[in-house]
Amino acid sequence: MSRLKTGRSAPIKSSLLPLLILLLPPALLFPEPVLRISWFALFTLYVTGRLYSGHIRKNLSAEREIQADSLFYGEEGYITLTVRNNSFLPALNILLSDRPDFQLNFYGRQRFLLNLKGRSSTTVRYPIKGSSRGQYVLRNRTVEASDFFGQFPWVDVYPDEQIITVYPRIFPVTGFYKTYRQPFGSIRNRYPIFEEITKLDGIRPFQSGDDRKKINWKQSARFGELLVNQYTPSISQKTLILLNQYSGDYDFRYREFYTELALEIAVSAAGHLTELSQEIGIQGSAEMRERKAVNGQIVEERQIDRFRLPPASGHRELQAILNLLAGIHPQDETLFLEELNPEILRLEHNACLLIISPDLDADACARVGSLRQQGLDPAVFLFGPSLRRDYGLKKFHIPLFHIKREEGMLRLEALDE
Repeated sequence: MSRLKTGRSAPIKSSLLPLLILLLPPALLFPEPVLRISWFALFTLYVTGRLYSGHIRKNLSAEREIQADSLFYGEEGYITLTVRNNSFLPALNILLSDRPDFQLNFYGRQRFLLNLKGRSSTTVRYPIKGSSRGQYVLRNRTVEASDFFGQFPWVDVYPDEQIITVYPRIFPVTGFYKTYRQPFGSIRNRYPIFEEITKLDGIRPFQSGDDRKKINWKQSARFGELLVNQYTPSISQKTLILLNQYSGDYDFRYREFYTELALEIAVSAAGHLTELSQEIGIQGSAEMRERKAVNGQIVEERQIDRFRLPPASGHRELQAILNLLAGIHPQDETLFLEELNPEILRLEHNACLLIISPDLDADACARVGSLRQQGLDPAVFLFGPSLRRDYGLKKFHIPLFHIKREEGMLRLEALDE
């Protein structure tokens, strides 16, 4: 629940004050009871309204509670607003306003007219929906009220802007291993033919046939017997997703659809591999847009840069990928061909490279083939509206897929060259 100190604006001056000043000389100079009674009635109304308005304002507070600060595309949530009246007097005609971005609620500003008894509170809520990927703002909420006769209106502004992040959609993926026999990433293997020497899984007593290089001499001296290191067995290496966000490669109709599809493919592949307990990372160049809350106000930063999350396992890594993809957009400075560089990729020998791009030209295909010859294990996922049949990757034994989104899933189909 979010509750900050309010920034208070000055109340509007009452229209009774000029009238009181104007009627004061006649009420003092002329002994007419009607003038004096009228003046004292107006004065009483003025004082009572001012005291009531100030008292209610001092004892009224508004709080905002966010059900979740992140949504997936198409997911719905709620914002809860609670108004508390800590005074023993009733608070009437309280106007509560909240301002979500239009991408969160189509109607924009939300307004509620409330009446509260003394020492009471009331709660209202309104829906929000992730209708577009990105970071969106819940702007300052306000509370407006007045005295009974509307002479002393006031407005309290709560400088408490907050960010709601909308992630790209994650789809089920089919056909991952249909033609690509080598699994993506690192899968734990019950038959320890290969071992990942960077992942120590424990120690055990020495057995006949064990490699002497695995002997843990320090622990052996401590326990008085030969002990060997036991490593996590695996049949593959880590997977890095290389995402094409060069705007020139999306120069066709329905550009926005395909740029979003690229992110959905990337996060769906990452989610699929995460469920298999594999290590996954992501890399590319894009326009990075990030909104931050600074002293209750939202500041947006934009820059074109290369992003990289090195391969790691677990849902924490998937969460980092989601946060990253929520704020990236196509850029027009760095060609995708420049990304296909071993020095930039910084991958281990035999590491899996999952390339996601709408299409590949001849130069990019040649570069992918050279990566294969240099010891990497690439696979290519294409999803553009028009694909060729002459990519020339078959001779390098590089799997080539066409991805289609249909009926709430992503389907991989092998492209025959």
